[in-house]
Formats: sequence, C-alpha cells, structure tokens
Amino acid sequence: MRVLGVSLDISVIVAVVSALAAVASAFVSWSGLRRQSVPDLIAYVDPMSEYPDMAALYIRNIGSAPAYDVRTRIDGHLPAAVDKWTDGWLETFLMTGVPMLAPGAMRGMALGPFNQLMEDDSPAELFVSWKGRPHGVIRMSAKFPIEFKSFGGILVGRGGVFIRAKAYLEQPREHRIGGEEERSHKKG
Repeated sequence: MRVLGVSLDISVIVAVVSALAAVASAFVSWSGLRRQSVPDLIAYVDPMSEYPDMAALYIRNIGSAPAYDVRTRIDGHLPAAVDKWTDGWLETFLMTGVPMLAPGAMRGMALGPFNQLMEDDSPAELFVSWKGRPHGVIRMSAKFPIEFKSFGGILVGRGGVFIRAKAYLEQPREHRIGGEEERSHKKG
C-alpha cells in the first residue's frame, strides 16, 4: 500500500496505531492520577467533641493531597458572643493561615456556646483558599456558611434533657412511664 508516495507495510500501521494508543493511555492514567491527588478543603461549624454545647469552626482537607498556603477570610460578622468567648484571640489559623494541611487533617477553634451564638446569628461566610503544590501559582478557593441556627432544638450536649432521657431509657421497660403496668391499669 502507498500513501503520499510512502510505502506502508501493515506492520508499520499496527506499530503507529499501537504507539498512539500507548500515548493516549498514559495521558488518561496521568490525568486520572492527578485528579485523584488534589487537596479539597471544607469548612463547617460543629459541636466540640470535648464540650458538645460549645461550637467550633473547623477546616478539613478531605482531598487526597496536601493543601499548601491555606488562607482564610471571614465575610460578614460573627455573633458578639464569639468575641466574648474567644477574648479577642481570633489569631488562630483564621489570621495566620496554615502552611500545609495534610489529607484528613483539620484545624479548629472554639467559638462559644451554641445557645448564645444562636441569639445573634448574623449571616457570615468563611472564604478559604489554598494551593495544590508547595510553590504553585494556581489557588483554589471556596466559601462556606458560618451559621448556628440549624443547631437549634438539637441535643448537642450533656445538658439535663439528655441526661434525663438517657436515664429513662436505661430503666427496665416496666418501670418507665407508660410501661406495661400503667397500660394494664388503663385497660381495665
């Protein structure tokens, strides 16, 4: 077979097609690996594990690669209770940034008790930006709401209601209000 004046043997065609397929396969593998190894940060308000009645603001790297030069900025106003409870020491990762946040790692800071923070729940957002490479130029970013009202009515702590409910459920069924004894008296 002759194409453009060049004689092409079937083995040459197969070799060229195989080489192109190998290059395409390598590119797809490389781009897939690169997509899987990127940092991905989230920010959220959640109860502190040690003090469940207290709110904390967390940033967490849920990606599969380190995030570098993590910077934050609060857009809007945090409730006045934050100033009271933090005593002005917001100079945490919010102000200083984080040089490197490993996959699965997080930073957090206490904000104050939920019941006080819910009183003045002004709209605020945490803007977070980061780099995917130590000396990279491209910055990724996202905005996350900082809100407390969604925690209203939820048992987050060790408060009296939670303790009473736990004690009630630990009682034998027949001793509970509305247990077998009380139901049998109502029937007859």
